[in-house]
Amino acid sequence: MLSEKNKNHKNRYPTGFISFHQAMIDRIRPLITYIIDNDFPTLGICFGHQMLGYFFGAQVLDDPEQAEFGSFPVSLSGDGRRDPLFRDVPDDFISFLMYRDSVVSLPEKCVLLAHSSRCGIGSFRYKNNIYGVQFHPELEKDEVCFRVTLHPEYAGESLETFLETLQPSDHASKILANFLRKSLC
Repeated sequence: MLSEKNKNHKNRYPTGFISFHQAMIDRIRPLITYIIDNDFPTLGICFGHQMLGYFFGAQVLDDPEQAEFGSFPVSLSGDGRRDPLFRDVPDDFISFLMYRDSVVSLPEKCVLLAHSSRCGIGSFRYKNNIYGVQFHPELEKDEVCFRVTLHPEYAGESLETFLETLQPSDHASKILANFLRKSLC
């Protein structure tokens, strides 16, 4: 369970999960249950979004047909436009998406906040403080370039073309600041 220090919402920082397997799901179940039961401020990024969706009962699928890797437009829903997480973020913005698994149905009692052309559930909120985002607001273009040079198989046919087509994500980092502002104030 959480230490006394970490039970204080003011000490929580956003993180993402890295890999997915049943043993890990079983190990983090108490943590996710605590987060859900206490509306603990959480920003699940990419796999964290998928994990939250899974725990909320949504279907999460590995679907290469809808996979996205690169910079893509993300669009806010009406609820997303009004949500403090997306304050000062345009209705349509560029962010980095790097996934094959995705949440394919909106979890019950969750509010749809954003989507991309291939990902219908790009962001959701549960209660007031629990968020999932499929995209990567924590990454900048240079970090994506670095990652793809380590794993050029994700670049498709041409690493050079992939790197040339990456667009900067000028607004996504505001999401992190908004999450911290909302969670720490």
